Amino acid sequence: MAKKPKESKPQRSGQRGSIWGDPVTRILILAIGFVIVGGLMTLAGMLVLGVIPLNPSPSNIATAQLSNDQAVLKSQPTADNWGSLIVALGQSGRMAEAQQQLAAAQKAKLDVTRNQAILYAEAQLLIMQKKYTEALPILEQVRTKLREAYEKELKTGGLDQNWAITYGMPTNHYDATLDIARIYQTQGKNKEALDMLNYYLKGNPMEAGVFIDRADLKYTMGDFKGAVADYQQALKYLPDNKEAQDGLKKAKAKL
Repeated sequence: MAKKPKESKPQRSGQRGSIWGDPVTRILILAIGFVIVGGLMTLAGMLVLGVIPLNPSPSNIATAQLSNDQAVLKSQPTADNWGSLIVALGQSGRMAEAQQQLAAAQKAKLDVTRNQAILYAEAQLLIMQKKYTEALPILEQVRTKLREAYEKELKTGGLDQNWAITYGMPTNHYDATLDIARIYQTQGKNKEALDMLNYYLKGNPMEAGVFIDRADLKYTMGDFKGAVADYQQALKYLPDNKEAQDGLKKAKAKL
């Protein structure tokens, strides 16, 4: 008797073949692949030619910040945003425009109670021009006005008190303090500079960079033990910081 041919097993329902079996899908995948490769090659070329800098220069960073500040101010014309634009213009070397924006901001009716942003921006422009003697009293005004506003809110109660408790002393109060410390150092007034740094760190006890600044100042003043303590404190927050590591070795060598 003739043998019956073997019956083929029926294909399982739901079983799919390779996506490469569909010519349309294959073409789409290849096209997407070419686009991705082309994009990567274009990006690599732009990096090689310097169109996209690997390490943006300070001027490029300042220009990018300026563009961002202009857009933000247009949508939210607050004192804080206006102050940021003024500083960005100055950092970009466009001092005349910065002065024009400063004059316009000073005439505008802005709420500066919690930031004194326009006054602080004025001081920053003076610092950029190395007019430290003129900047000092303005920075002191910023510190005083913000401290008084903060203390008033604490006593007022209600929402103002809640805001003061939640956010603490305004940032520009401490930023102005740090600026004053640096100006004092340029003037050789190390004791006054140290007082400012002490005050700053009392309100910002985790600022490793300022601990390094204070350590450097203490080293200059001959307080090597104090410098060691500050370098060590900085290294608690930034254990790999080379500046603090080198400073610590140098200060310990003086003990």
